[in-house]
Amino acid sequence: AESALVAAAVAPELLGDFNGLRMTTTEGMKLVAPLAGAGVYAAYGGPAVALVDAATFVCAAGLYAGVRVREERPRPAGGHWRAQTAEGARFLWGHPGLRPLVVAGGAALLLSGLGGPLVYAVVDGLGRSPAFTGTLYAAQGAGSIVVGLLSGPALRRLGERRFAAYGIVLTAVAVAAQAVPSEPVALVCGAAIGVGLPCVLIAALTAVQRETPDALLGRVTATAGTLMYAPTAVGLAAGAGLVELVPYRPLLVLLALARLAVLPLLRGAQRPASASRTADRSPSDANPA
Repeated sequence: AESALVAAAVAPELLGDFNGLRMTTTEGMKLVAPLAGAGVYAAYGGPAVALVDAATFVCAAGLYAGVRVREERPRPAGGHWRAQTAEGARFLWGHPGLRPLVVAGGAALLLSGLGGPLVYAVVDGLGRSPAFTGTLYAAQGAGSIVVGLLSGPALRRLGERRFAAYGIVLTAVAVAAQAVPSEPVALVCGAAIGVGLPCVLIAALTAVQRETPDALLGRVTATAGTLMYAPTAVGLAAGAGLVELVPYRPLLVLLALARLAVLPLLRGAQRPASASRTADRSPSDANPA
């Protein structure tokens, strides 16, 4: 629903800017919210934190309801829901520009999941307590805030394929450099991962929003989200086992090389001129509020 609303309210040429700013807002809140929650918990206890948390969802629902956009009434969909879902998956898999981006995004997040448990091994190798992990994640969040602000201009200059590729390369270099036993290097690597990892996700989401016809947007976005984010859980489980069996420094280098192996998946991510969503809109729908 959110993707459909974004596609209706934001001009196609500004989707990259919007998705980047949304990334910046999300990552910024990840840095602020834990501190705020800890403060509320210390002052008023757990029930107060739960109530404040619930209130934020109510506020979000109210803000969504307050958005004013000219939106066509959805046409009744025929056929079984499984057939409708399959139609969205077929469109995504058959699209020469979207499939490579989404598959590359899934592969990148799979490798990110594999490397997740290694952060604790890196911290242990630095001789620091597990609490230092929070500092590395804060650096990563700061990097994601930066790339969110820059993603719109970068997408217009580079295009989705190159933007995603540069992000994957930057992440690979940062992951390999984490093998260096140095706190400053670890912090720089955390920030670099925060910059590089979201690139392929922003590129893929922006392309899906722009290239998918309105009638299929919800299903295609849901399929793309599943293909990109579900591998993270698999990677985390596998990474937790690998870190017990393999020394973490060689494993970091192997994961960096594996990220570079994702790059060939992006070769076919070219945007067909005939596939743009704007061609599917009527004149009255071309300038949404």
